[in-house]
Amino acid sequence: MNWKLRLLYIIPQHLFSRFSGWLSKRQSRWFKLFSIRWFIRTYKVDVNEAIVTDLDAYPTFNDFFIRKLRPEVRPIESAASTIVSPVDGNVSEFGKIEKNKLLQAKNHDYLLNDLVTDSQMAEYLYNGSYCTIYLAPQHYHRVHIPMSGQLKRMIYVPGRLFSVNTQSVQHVSRLFARNERVICEFATEIGNMVIIFVGACQVGNIVTTWHGQVAPNPIREVQTWDYSDQNITFQRGEELGYFTLGSTVIVLFPPNCIDWGDLEMHKNLKMGEKVGNVIKRGR
Repeated sequence: MNWKLRLLYIIPQHLFSRFSGWLSKRQSRWFKLFSIRWFIRTYKVDVNEAIVTDLDAYPTFNDFFIRKLRPEVRPIESAASTIVSPVDGNVSEFGKIEKNKLLQAKNHDYLLNDLVTDSQMAEYLYNGSYCTIYLAPQHYHRVHIPMSGQLKRMIYVPGRLFSVNTQSVQHVSRLFARNERVICEFATEIGNMVIIFVGACQVGNIVTTWHGQVAPNPIREVQTWDYSDQNITFQRGEELGYFTLGSTVIVLFPPNCIDWGDLEMHKNLKMGEKVGNVIKRGR
């Protein structure tokens, strides 16, 4: 294990992440513009995709980071049987859940029960399908729904804040089941779909459109919100929430419902593009 990975175990992850979040929300004009221009130059961000292109119009660096894009630059695949990418990002892993096991990276498995923390949800997803997408700092950081559905519940799970970059994923055992995360369950035409926002080092917030800020959370215990009687629905491609700074989204489907088609490892995805097809209705 190299020194960078060792450092992840030593540093106070939550304190460091909260300081980064605090810094990103400073309203000093010179600091904001310096940070934004450095970020654009370093990560080659195309500002012209954003609804707001005037850098001075963003109150803070954080507001720029979670900028909204013009709808025409992220068109939603129109075919009714299509599953679309929920985010801009790189495909880290995808495929079939082998009973209760998901692949994190080569030689690194982790358990579905550990990831979702709910035994009934895990049992429902046994032998299902999953896709893990990594959002690097330069990516658009809002998360959208891959297919139409009704929100059933949300679970907040406290945890560590390991970095989720490629090196960490390849070396930190059970990383996604150890990091802080927000689990969202939706009823869809193919059964219950689960979307997981995985927190990471320097991720200041996880925010959903229906709740607001979910993480960081001062109550460091598992919390569940039931929405089954509120009819909160989303059409394919609608926004669900956002991260600040890089992180990961994991999408889970029940068995025998979808086909990943031509999806490839490490493919660079744009939100709204096709990643799979519905093959039959779920349970």
